[in-house]
Amino acid sequence: MISDIITDCIKILLVEDHLGDVQLTQEMLSEASPNGFKLTHVSSARKAVMALGSEHCDVVLLDLSLPDTFGLETVNSILEVAPSVPIVVLSGSSNERLAMQTMQRGVQDYLVKGQIEGHLLIRTLRHAIERKRLLESVRKQAFQLELLVEELERVSATKNEFVSFVAHELKTPMISAELSLNRLAVGKVGPLNEQQQKYISMLQRSVSRVSTLIHEVLNLSCIESGRLKLQYKDADLRALLVEATSQLAPLAQERRCVVLTEEPQAPLLARCDPDKIIQILVNLAGNSIMHNENGTTIVVGAKRAGQRVHVWVHDEGRGISKEEQKRIFRPFGQVKTDDGKISGLGLAISKALVEAHGGRILLVSDEGKGCTFSFDLEAVNPTSDEHERQQSG
Repeated sequence: MISDIITDCIKILLVEDHLGDVQLTQEMLSEASPNGFKLTHVSSARKAVMALGSEHCDVVLLDLSLPDTFGLETVNSILEVAPSVPIVVLSGSSNERLAMQTMQRGVQDYLVKGQIEGHLLIRTLRHAIERKRLLESVRKQAFQLELLVEELERVSATKNEFVSFVAHELKTPMISAELSLNRLAVGKVGPLNEQQQKYISMLQRSVSRVSTLIHEVLNLSCIESGRLKLQYKDADLRALLVEATSQLAPLAQERRCVVLTEEPQAPLLARCDPDKIIQILVNLAGNSIMHNENGTTIVVGAKRAGQRVHVWVHDEGRGISKEEQKRIFRPFGQVKTDDGKISGLGLAISKALVEAHGGRILLVSDEGKGCTFSFDLEAVNPTSDEHERQQSG
């Protein structure tokens, strides 16, 4: 039996095999909203599927017990053909478990016959339609966002591959150029006059800067592409601080800077990749040496803070403005200084390496008052032997 009451508002498909319940539902709807709905009635799941395939409806009002299907199977049969149409169950059973199961399958509401009246039914149907519309809108947006993320990942991967390829291709000729310049500089192809030696020195410095940049590009590309593999060890930060300052000694001497270390006397163990931590320290302290006045004092240090090891690099230089701090960790981010602009990858690489260790890098600075870069690592408790040595010391 199919009966239509045509109005200009909600189009309802009532799936119900009990004629008394059909009549009662029609009466409740008519009393609550005489001109607010169009009702189409079918008596089985098979007929409901046919009706949904032939005409549009705004909401399905569904009894779970039908001649050709029962319970959750009834819900599934409707969802298979019309997943975007909201469903309100109108059941003779007040089974809470069944109600929850139907909601989990995608039903918008579950009503019990004999416990509702017309106004509540109309309001429930309207709410179900709106909830379903919102849900479908969110799903579409989530799908579009997923596609966008996939596209961004693809573009990022292509960019990383391209950058890595170009850097690799540049690496070999730059090595060749560096070797050739070194041979010229030491007179392997004949003596040089003072002016020629000056130009060779300028070229050597330029080639060295480009070689360093190529190395940094390859390094950052490796990190961003997920190819970075950390070699974790229980490392003593005291040794890492000493090694970093040792590597910085020639640059510090050239710039007449003083690099000091603040370290505990007892072992300070952290779970980390030692080579990468040295690289971070050299990048941070080297940045302080290069971009401050000659003679600036730089301090690198570490201490334990609970279950973390706090590491820092502090300088007494010119500082960095709040505006400049926003972009200082970006690759090739330019920061104004008194002698022009500085840009590069060292700080971006340091940030990526710290985050790869599960930490976070911070910058505290005020113009004219120096800078403090800091990050933290997972602390490691010393072994019993080390503890005894500390106590005896």
